[in-house]
Amino acid sequence: VGRANVAITTVNNLGTLPIFEYKDSIESFLDLWEKNYNNFYTNPNDIPEELISKEIKNYFVKYQFVPEIENLKNKSNQELDLIIAKQKKMRKKVRGWAGNLG
Repeated sequence: VGRANVAITTVNNLGTLPIFEYKDSIESFLDLWEKNYNNFYTNPNDIPEELISKEIKNYFVKYQFVPEIENLKNKSNQELDLIIAKQKKMRKKVRGWAGNLG
């Protein structure tokens, strides 16, 4: 986290797609995503059309998840600790799924 600018808490790598799509205007994208996240985090169908491309939204809808994308540049140490805790929890969840595969 010390050198990272963005945190993405996601169940799979598809959650990183918006970062690559909006890399040229990442700050404004992150601001909009964080401001609106509470409106759509439980249902990818609720993600506003102007926020991400239809193609990426379709991936999120198909696989029924919404990544949590956060700008780390404006976070306090307490907020960073919370983000780290969320990511640790997500990694344990994903490892559990992978463990069930083999």
